Amino acid sequence: MLTDGRFFCKAVGCKEKFLIEIYEEKVKPHLIQQNAEILSRLISGVCDVCNGKVTSPDGYLLTTREVVSTPAYWQHYYQYHNSQFVTLGVLSYEGFCRNPRLRVSCVNAVAGQRTPWMVCENCISKFAVDREKARSYAMQWWQDKAFQPPGTGPASLSEVNLGVVGGLFPSAGMRKPPVLEPTGKWWEFWKK
Repeated sequence: MLTDGRFFCKAVGCKEKFLIEIYEEKVKPHLIQQNAEILSRLISGVCDVCNGKVTSPDGYLLTTREVVSTPAYWQHYYQYHNSQFVTLGVLSYEGFCRNPRLRVSCVNAVAGQRTPWMVCENCISKFAVDREKARSYAMQWWQDKAFQPPGTGPASLSEVNLGVVGGLFPSAGMRKPPVLEPTGKWWEFWKK
């Protein structure tokens, strides 16, 4: 793009691809910058884990199921939102896992994501996934933003894995501990 004020790019959204049309006319400098920003957004994305920039054709495309089943993601999630959790009195990842109301709220929001996750080169190491397949899904997504890899959609809560923290929590982080039910008369329960 020339920045002498005579040319500017205008990004026109199409159904499956975008088209860049170059117009030759006198324009104000702020229009040049505005159109460059639009173009930049169309050919780049954001990592859904760290909010870092991902440009076409880079990145990896994961499903919500692949994300929420990874304890390293949840530890990153806690660190990323640490300042907000501290204001709620949650001072550690273990504290986050022990707070059922907060944990369930966060898990429901993340596990409920219906769209695929774009993941950058720095964050993909958190996930035990087939990188070649995730990369090919990302390349398909860059060509057609409507593309969704198999298994895209919300994940069930049973697939959430917060990891074991201090040996105190089950892997899924969402299962309730078993409840002992008395059999027969209530005092017989105490005899066992």
